[in-house]
Amino acid sequence: METASFILVVAMNTMKTRYRLIHRGHRGGKFYAVEKATGKRTRLQTTDKDEAARLLAAMNVAGHQPAINLSLARVYLKHSDPLAAVRTWQHVLGHNSKRCTVRMRNGC
Repeated sequence: METASFILVVAMNTMKTRYRLIHRGHRGGKFYAVEKATGKRTRLQTTDKDEAARLLAAMNVAGHQPAINLSLARVYLKHSDPLAAVRTWQHVLGHNSKRCTVRMRNGC
């Protein structure tokens, strides 16, 4: 079992959950997260039960550990785009100005 999945499972077993999972078969087989306090449904955009369970676990953990969410986001960003940490605004603006120049030449 992956470490992150293990942490989510342990956290889910030791805390009160905010959301519960439902499956609406007559609505395309999508899974929904239902907030227990208000009854508000949020579509999870998946028909896979395992993926829906992971999303629901992440939603439940997010409310109990807000301080760690930013750290996790940074880790995911670092692994998905290694150059994000060293990229500057000058790089971004330079890239966009090149795109705009090409668009203007093409008459867009």
